[in-house]
Amino acid sequence: AKLSFGSAVWGLEYLLANGGSAYLPERLVRAHCAAGRLHVREQAPVFNRNVYLITNDALAGDWSWLPEVMQGA
Repeated sequence: AKLSFGSAVWGLEYLLANGGSAYLPERLVRAHCAAGRLHVREQAPVFNRNVYLITNDALAGDWSWLPEVMQGA
């Protein structure tokens, strides 16, 4: 790649402003694809990325939403 970004959001902003192509998370570009601003290349390889969550048990005990999120993992 000629350019690389430490954040998919930065990559998306650059792509929208300057054009080009990129591998970006589907959840990030879904609305732009629906609006016709971006297009998915059907022939492109698909990558799965793991998501990790690290919590502080002393603080996370107050997060009522955490158990529901963890069940969806």
